[in-house]
Amino acid sequence: LRPIVELISIAFIILMFLVISFTAKIDSQEFVAQFGVIIICFVRIVPSLNRITQLLQTSFLISKSVDLISEEFASSHNDKKISKKEINYNKYISVNELNYEHNNKKIINFGNELKIFKNSLNVISGRSGLGKTTLLDILSGLRKPQGKIFIDNVETELFENHYWFSKIVYFSQNSFIFDDSLKENIILNSEFDEKKYNDLISIFQLSDLTDRKTLGELSKNISGGQKQRVALARALYSDKSIIILDEPTNMLDKLNKEQFIDYLKTSKNHKTYIIVTHDQELINSADNIINIT
Repeated sequence: LRPIVELISIAFIILMFLVISFTAKIDSQEFVAQFGVIIICFVRIVPSLNRITQLLQTSFLISKSVDLISEEFASSHNDKKISKKEINYNKYISVNELNYEHNNKKIINFGNELKIFKNSLNVISGRSGLGKTTLLDILSGLRKPQGKIFIDNVETELFENHYWFSKIVYFSQNSFIFDDSLKENIILNSEFDEKKYNDLISIFQLSDLTDRKTLGELSKNISGGQKQRVALARALYSDKSIIILDEPTNMLDKLNKEQFIDYLKTSKNHKTYIIVTHDQELINSADNIINIT
């Protein structure tokens, strides 16, 4: 739409020029001065018109997503009974004939051997395309699989279980950064712990972002690597007991990665980590390795 706005603006200026030149009874100097004022006004207005056009386009695109989310919420509240059943997780998660149908075609089969131990570093490995991220979605309650999931040998429904949601934090490969300060992006709704906050700032080398008032809308003021480190710091800062991480070391340098792995080792006594990774150093540090084949 931008070229259209500019074309209309130019056409309007030409029209104004013709109208004034044929109808106004003024001398040439005064005419040039008045027409110059009109041109300057349009030069100042056109960028604003372009910005308004861009915002209208963005609003139109976003409105589709908002409508879908609104419909989903309405459906969730009207047609579904939200599960808040308490889940006792003291030993391990296991499965029986767990599988997932993807796009009504591909069956991802996780078998019976999968176990996730509490207060341990559980690593899920395997080549790309085998459904490791899908497994994380199932374990986090975001996807409904076929088969059974057991927690401490009790069959449990994780899908859309809000009690389970209250116990987990999920770091994805495309995490969202809020248009706010670094501190607010990391602590969110948790109680502020200065030592833990400063430790994570140090581990992920984020001290250069602490003085910024905002990280920018859609994280536009930071790099991709900084975005991942902020999101990782947020996941590790959380007071939730189950931390799910999808390829957390993808954009970490050697020092960041070493400090990150050390932090996992020291905090696993009171946290359960479930991590998808191809990183051999992280795999070697695991207490429990689940190899998807």
